[in-house]
Amino acid sequence: HDLLPYFFFPPGCIYLNHGARGALPRPVSTFCTAVSEKIEENPDQILRLQLARVLRNLSAELAPLVNADADELVFVQNTTHGVNTVLRNMEWHSEDVIVRGK
Repeated sequence: HDLLPYFFFPPGCIYLNHGARGALPRPVSTFCTAVSEKIEENPDQILRLQLARVLRNLSAELAPLVNADADELVFVQNTTHGVNTVLRNMEWHSEDVIVRGK
């Protein structure tokens, strides 16, 4: 497949669901390493002073892609954390049906 060179998979190894295994494409891995090194140079400056601005800017860029307002987007650690956040912030009532069996 044309995209295989973008991953670190060894020859002959193809994951059908790379996201389930955390395999980052090479360009993403390179960028993450650069960001991690920048944070390590001055963690207080980056995490305390710059991160909020970076996330606001990212929200503004992503919002049109998902047809949302920037202030409606949140960043979470992973899918499980995201689903948990959404479900815990919904107002549930005793008559609500979450899952109905046959």
